[in-house]
Amino acid sequence: MIRSFSMPLFGVLVFTMMGALMPQAVYAQPQMERFKGEVTSVSQSHLIVSGTKVMLLDILNEERDEYSTDIRDIMGKPVQFVDIVVGKWIEVVGEIVSDGSVRADIIYILPHELMFD
Repeated sequence: MIRSFSMPLFGVLVFTMMGALMPQAVYAQPQMERFKGEVTSVSQSHLIVSGTKVMLLDILNEERDEYSTDIRDIMGKPVQFVDIVVGKWIEVVGEIVSDGSVRADIIYILPHELMFD
């Protein structure tokens, strides 16, 4: 009788001790940002949009300027990174990082008519 009781108790104790020794990981939800602004600087890895640094996600092919950041026109058609130039207005959707910059998941190039909406 004692023998059958000690096994489940041992299992419970180990589980409890492991739970106490191995705290559960807590994952915070990323803080997302969506904003429109004028492109004031363009570099290989980031843009400056109305004073905010916008980082492009993972360069897929440096020779052809391909990024995993999704770049589209206002109708949702894919466009190239080279279409983003100083003076263009864009809408950025991405995650705010600790230094205040934004990691861009999606960039929409806005037509001239929507610049001030």
